[in-house]
Amino acid sequence: MKKEDIMENILKSPGLPTLPSVASEIISLTSKEETSVKEIADMLSKDVSLSAKVLKIANSAYYGFAYKISTIQQAISCIGINAIRSLVLSFSFLSIKGGNKAELFMYEDFLAKSLATAVVARLIKNKIDNNDLEEIFIAGLLKDIGKLIIASTHPKLYDQVAKEAQNTEKNIIEIEQQIIGIDHAQIGYEITKNWGFPDILSVPIRYHHFPEKNKGDDKKAQLYTNVIYFSGLVSNILYSNEPNKYYDMFIKGMKVNLGFSKAVIDDILDKVDLEVVHNANYFGFHIKKPKSIEEILIEANTILSGINLTYDQLNKELVNTKIQMQKAARELEIKNKWLESLANIDGLTEVYNHRYLQIFLERELNRTKRKKGVF
Repeated sequence: MKKEDIMENILKSPGLPTLPSVASEIISLTSKEETSVKEIADMLSKDVSLSAKVLKIANSAYYGFAYKISTIQQAISCIGINAIRSLVLSFSFLSIKGGNKAELFMYEDFLAKSLATAVVARLIKNKIDNNDLEEIFIAGLLKDIGKLIIASTHPKLYDQVAKEAQNTEKNIIEIEQQIIGIDHAQIGYEITKNWGFPDILSVPIRYHHFPEKNKGDDKKAQLYTNVIYFSGLVSNILYSNEPNKYYDMFIKGMKVNLGFSKAVIDDILDKVDLEVVHNANYFGFHIKKPKSIEEILIEANTILSGINLTYDQLNKELVNTKIQMQKAARELEIKNKWLESLANIDGLTEVYNHRYLQIFLERELNRTKRKKGVF
């Protein structure tokens, strides 16, 4: 099946997650240059629950304003239109569940990883500059939305991909293309474009596994794509079985691609676990506090050391066993010679006995016959 047909099938699926109508309208309004703050505030106010969440976070330590923000219009004026859009999308995303039926799709784990990616993205961006932090946050949050869409619209295919990923070293993108015919990054890109998302949010979704494949001219979109890629590596440190692998990739990539020093990188990693919990609380999403990066790496290295120790112990045991076997073989050889001497030598005279004479004569006669000689 062609990719176009697969996407059409997904778009028509009853299990496809949908954005709240107000969120869709906010995206549409913020894409127009002539839209006023009042128009956005009026639209957002139509959703009482969403408005309350936005006001709550606007008055929280998340922004740390010294004064109280009482209205949506005031919140937009203080935070900015793009920031409000990102907050609306963040709340909307965290409320999406879709028609998921995939047995191997763990929704809470998915949200925890998505939130971790978003948090790290903002931490990284803040080290570059403090502009559009909410925008990079939602870009990180949406990184793997394609996985949610696959699990919701094609649960059996999702489970098939998940099982294959457990049994192979192949990249998840390669597995999805092989089984589904399209990968979650492209699905996420196509769906968010269909929802009217701006390129600054959709492009990082498309290229978050391979930032180098983005050949676009938008430098900001490329920066976001790189940041989201590295944020995903940290999320994998937190929630995968190979933290050392992703840690090494993160450290090397951040130094080479973003020019960050080890001190700056360590500062980011030191904040991750607490920032994930704080942000979860801001958005009303309760998760178990992840272990710190340092703790995860220590545990991983301890396990690795244990494996190496076990390997060394096994080698020592094999060497010791070989030594014992060689020693036993030598002892057996000595005992066999001793038994042979007992059988062939007279114990009283200590000269060869009649048995030895018979064996010797028989051996010599046979040798003479073979050589046709005279005995």
